[in-house]
Amino acid sequence: MPSRGTSHFGNPSVRRDGRLRIAGWLAAGSMVLLGIIAPASALAAGPGNNGLDPTGNGTKSNATVNGSLADAGGSATLNADGVMSCDGTSVGSIGGTFTLNTTLDVGSKITIYLVPNNGSNASPAGNVPLNESTITLTGANNTSGTVIHYTVNVTSPFTTTSGGVLVVFAVNDDGTTAISSSKSNSLNCTEAPSAPPSTPPSTPPSTPPSTPPSTPPSTPPSTPPSTPPSTPPSTPPSTPPEVGTFSVATCPVTGLPVPVGQSAISIKGSILVIALLHVRVDGVLVTLQDVLGNGTVGEVFVTPGSHHVTISNAADDAVLFETTVNCPDCSGGVLGETAPPTDVAGTTGGNVSGGSMLLILMGLAGLILTTAFVAPTRASRRKRQ
Repeated sequence: MPSRGTSHFGNPSVRRDGRLRIAGWLAAGSMVLLGIIAPASALAAGPGNNGLDPTGNGTKSNATVNGSLADAGGSATLNADGVMSCDGTSVGSIGGTFTLNTTLDVGSKITIYLVPNNGSNASPAGNVPLNESTITLTGANNTSGTVIHYTVNVTSPFTTTSGGVLVVFAVNDDGTTAISSSKSNSLNCTEAPSAPPSTPPSTPPSTPPSTPPSTPPSTPPSTPPSTPPSTPPSTPPSTPPEVGTFSVATCPVTGLPVPVGQSAISIKGSILVIALLHVRVDGVLVTLQDVLGNGTVGEVFVTPGSHHVTISNAADDAVLFETTVNCPDCSGGVLGETAPPTDVAGTTGGNVSGGSMLLILMGLAGLILTTAFVAPTRASRRKRQ
């Protein structure tokens, strides 16, 4: 029977090629299936684990929206404006900003920290995530759209010159909610300024501090403080005091006869004692008897003993002189004591001021002249005889 063609079923090389093709298809299918069913956790999450890790110290954020930690997810975004300050290759601090995407509760705390970027030569690398900073929100910076400034000061030192260091958010306090997976720009000490930049305040002042005062501080007072008083304190009296010299004696040698068992007070003055002045003995107003007839010497009878004598002015509203005298019984012929003359312008109580000596001398001179005028001469006495 004639042959109808060549048969390959029995050829070993054909069977081997078929098996290789099947194995290739199976390997490709397995790889596709593995890629489909592989868990997401097997993929690399990158530095900071997309905001799902705490800091190297274990610190977490604590941000809430109406008390909910979960609702604070995605509530902020780090901006690519970070600036690193270094001393040589040693990092000193990193500063920058982040923006709130959601209004958070007042008192919410957002924690940021440092992480090495992929390929970074930061050393020691374990110190990098230990450097962190926490910002507590207030009523002035908790609303959506607010740009918040931060500074992370390096307290666990490290160096870096290539590969970069990033700023990331720490996971929220529930351990599952990411404030954000965003990161700052990557920074190295070779790109950092030689001097640290001045950190702007977290909240700009509402009023510039250099605003000049509305009123100059050197404005002179409207009224000078040294205004003299309207009335001088040393206003002289409207009426000058009455001036005179007085002396008080008891049991005078000359004068009116003293009744038995009585004593007498004799008052002499350089002014009209009887006509112009008021004399009181022990507070009782007395009437003096005019001894010489010219009003300069007056006498009053009193009981023996101690008596207080006062002389007041003509208006009887001011005491010009006062003293206390001891009056013995004059009927026995005992001479009385004489109080020293007293100047009204000086002190009271029988004391004489040194300034009245001239008046005393003048009074004595007047008394001598009066006595000489009244006493009869020897020639007149011989004519009478």
